[in-house]
Amino acid sequence: MNAIVLVALKRPYTFVVLGILIAMFGGLAARRTPTDIFPDIRIPVVAVVWTYTGLTPEDMSGRVVYYYERALTTTVDNIEHIESQSLYGRGIVKIFFQPGTDVAAAQAQVASISQTVLKQLPAGITPPEVLSYNASSVAVLALQVSSDRLTGSQLFDLASNLIRPGLVSVPGVAIPAPYGGAPSYVEVDLDQRKLLANGLSAQDVAHALARQNIVLPAGDQKIGAIDYLVETNASPVEVSTFNSLPIKQAGLAVVTVGDVAHVHLGGPPQTNAVLVHGQQSVLLEVLKTGDASTLAVDHNLTAHASLLKPRAGGRGGNGGGGGGGRGAAATPPEVAKDFGSFEDVSRDLRESPYLMELDLASVADGTYQVRVEVMDGTKTLGSTALRIIAVKGLDDSLARIESAAASAPESIRADALYPADFVRNVNRGREDAG
Repeated sequence: MNAIVLVALKRPYTFVVLGILIAMFGGLAARRTPTDIFPDIRIPVVAVVWTYTGLTPEDMSGRVVYYYERALTTTVDNIEHIESQSLYGRGIVKIFFQPGTDVAAAQAQVASISQTVLKQLPAGITPPEVLSYNASSVAVLALQVSSDRLTGSQLFDLASNLIRPGLVSVPGVAIPAPYGGAPSYVEVDLDQRKLLANGLSAQDVAHALARQNIVLPAGDQKIGAIDYLVETNASPVEVSTFNSLPIKQAGLAVVTVGDVAHVHLGGPPQTNAVLVHGQQSVLLEVLKTGDASTLAVDHNLTAHASLLKPRAGGRGGNGGGGGGGRGAAATPPEVAKDFGSFEDVSRDLRESPYLMELDLASVADGTYQVRVEVMDGTKTLGSTALRIIAVKGLDDSLARIESAAASAPESIRADALYPADFVRNVNRGREDAG
């Protein structure tokens, strides 16, 4: 220790430079060090999901998972252990690999053997879903979709086809299928007694539907100078049309699908439910992928506020009469003042509302609109507008009214305070400014 002190005294500039370098590189390391709420757990795992509708857990285990596990152990390298679970209509297989295994190469090997083993499995089974599983993929957000007018199936379609595709574009986000509700399927309900009476089986109905519900492109046909696109009626457009499809002819009578079954818009049995105030709802879980930061996925938003002044005339056009203004385009409002951007806006404004302080001191009296846009980076998520009436010196006038009302007789005090109470109720959203 004494030697270090002696060297520092003999070479002070050297230690000053070392201190500066430590401060510089320490600051750079602190800025570049990744931060996250959950640690990155690098466990190489590949999950495989087999699906065969109607297959019992016993058959799924003995006819699908058993042969698949044997094939994995002979063709895939660096397997540490295998876990499997057989459910009704589904088989889930997790392959855990040795530490340091390249997950991409392991996933390629698993996908290859999954295609090869299909020949040994029950006829008609589809190739499985091969997923790169990561223990760091945890739920960071829960999105609830509810309505008092839409059914559970409609909410499921809304969440799957509109909300979910818009959220998957966020970096580091993975969104599984929604919970609650049920997908919409064309369902065929068979009547066993009517099938027996007509000498038919469920297979006959399936063959009739398959033969008369096909994709048959017809191309185009040029007639004269016009080239027409031709469509065929090989696939029914309305669900009710399936009931009129013929199955067989018995003498002069034709047995249709509607004679032995009922085709309607339905869905599979609902396996989970989400209820909000007793109403069917849908829940979307937002997961972070294993190599993404939770803070990057669950970061706060920004809001941009501006004050808009309606332009004189209200609508564009030449101002002529005769109803010409009905088709004219609306004149965009003028930006009277830009309040700039506000940081750290919560994603849940119901639970954590954001308080904005807007300076209107330099704004002339008149009617305006306060427009606020909520943004995620450069992407606008939504906007809202509030109509306001700006009056200079209003606070001083209200203070004088309240001071005078305090010394007024009690019988007329409420009437004297009415202007001040009305303005405050308007500011709190309880009254319309008119």
